Amino acid sequence: MTRIGDYEVRRRIGEGGMGVVYEAVEELSGRKVALKVLNAELMDRADVRARFFNEMRILASLEHPNIVRSLASRDIDGQLVMVLELLEGRTLREELEASGRLPVARAIAIGSAVASALVAAHSKDPPIVHRDLKPENLMLVGASGVKVMDFGVAKVVADGPKATTQVVGTVQYMSPEQAQGGAITPKTDLYALGLVLYEMLAGNAPFQSASLLVLIRQQCDAAPPPFPQDVRAEIPRELEALVFELLAKAPDDRPADARAVLEVLESLVPHAPPRSSRLEAEPAPAPPSVPVSKRAATSPRVVKRVDTIALLNRFERRTRWPYFAAGTAVSAAAVVAGVVVFNSRTGPAASASVAPSASAPSASAAPTASAKAPRACDRGDACVVFAPPDRARVDGTILFEESAKQARAVDPEARLGGAILQNVLAGGAIDLTRPDALVTLTYDLPQGAVRVDVSNGLMVITRVTTEYMQDVAPDEPCPLSRAVEVATNAGRLTVTPATDATLTVGSVAGKSSWVFRSGEEAAIVEGPDCVLKSRVGGG
Repeated sequence: MTRIGDYEVRRRIGEGGMGVVYEAVEELSGRKVALKVLNAELMDRADVRARFFNEMRILASLEHPNIVRSLASRDIDGQLVMVLELLEGRTLREELEASGRLPVARAIAIGSAVASALVAAHSKDPPIVHRDLKPENLMLVGASGVKVMDFGVAKVVADGPKATTQVVGTVQYMSPEQAQGGAITPKTDLYALGLVLYEMLAGNAPFQSASLLVLIRQQCDAAPPPFPQDVRAEIPRELEALVFELLAKAPDDRPADARAVLEVLESLVPHAPPRSSRLEAEPAPAPPSVPVSKRAATSPRVVKRVDTIALLNRFERRTRWPYFAAGTAVSAAAVVAGVVVFNSRTGPAASASVAPSASAPSASAAPTASAKAPRACDRGDACVVFAPPDRARVDGTILFEESAKQARAVDPEARLGGAILQNVLAGGAIDLTRPDALVTLTYDLPQGAVRVDVSNGLMVITRVTTEYMQDVAPDEPCPLSRAVEVATNAGRLTVTPATDATLTVGSVAGKSSWVFRSGEEAAIVEGPDCVLKSRVGGG
């Protein structure tokens, strides 16, 4: 392809699950531009077209020096095309990978630019929430320029905050409310900004895990680790306090708005005096009565210390996720924290079936599914043959009990933490005969976790390192067969093999939840009583 309408294509810049970006030259003006073109094979998908149109409209409505400019939106010979300003530079992710943690003044400058962009987006009526702020979406141009890119999953908050099971964004930078399907507000972006600031200052993200389930639960429940002493020695106390206020789990505990964040960042002296002389006696910020961003601008700044191609059709951009062991080109991965729905096609997923309590008896008269002891295999730490009597209709209880047996062989204290089922549902049973079938269960240990992946007649057992462990006793999950029945009958959800199913155990106040998603419809079944908690989409 050498031409698209009035534009001469020079080269391909990048490609994701939704489209291709080209460098091009406008014929009449000679201006260099970037063309974002929707993939032709996706033109018939209503959800993808809606997302593309959404980004077109949002970018057309935003004019700000720190937001990539939309120059035009075109339908060229049946192709949907966004004409954007061409940015020359590198992403913040590339900068971090090349340099490690950034100088404090550089981090403050980048954070200020992003906060300024958020002020512009959030000030729209109705507000525009980006929902996917991360280093990959921040372009560093010239000596000091910063551009926020990729509003493909942005949300216009038109009718006030509402809970939703449609979870979008990148997991490493996902807020607790996104992970739990809660209300999306401008404060969702503030949490992501806190994560980005933390990573720029410390050189690594506050939450890291090879387990998708564990990482989501860290975002929802775990306190972010304090900055290392050498980092604290270099950064102003106001900046340290602001970062941890941004990372508050409850949106109401975060700064009032992006403008408040911008004011704090702009008030900071680029080079703070060294703090090393007083660090031994200076503890990490303690919870004050009023957070900094909610006080008058002249009052002392002390804060409360509290501790998202391709994800789903909404995570279709190809991107690197350096903290996820197998990498992430996740186009739909269903995970956790009450209601995250992804569906990982390329990375280690997490899926499961039932989860009776540890004291529940074995499935009566069920033959043993695992025929051999663990053995070496080409992936994971060990493999076990999984041979249920009927692979097309596996009782979830059998699969759960066998996976728990393998996890407890690693550590007797292993406790189910969550699961995801992909392309396996056959009514209330599990069909493991499909070539793309995958079930993964994650078990928490006192130290780390165990992941059990079930596919192709094998259980693959992998121990992963994490500092997270449930600190509440989880309730007993609803059995899979019963949960499917409730989602189908009470939730009026059409359950097919392509339906994503996610089980979360004890991530929030000990609650367990099944989340079933079919297209744009979803149902959540909670607790041992199998109560339909919510239903989204459809009639």
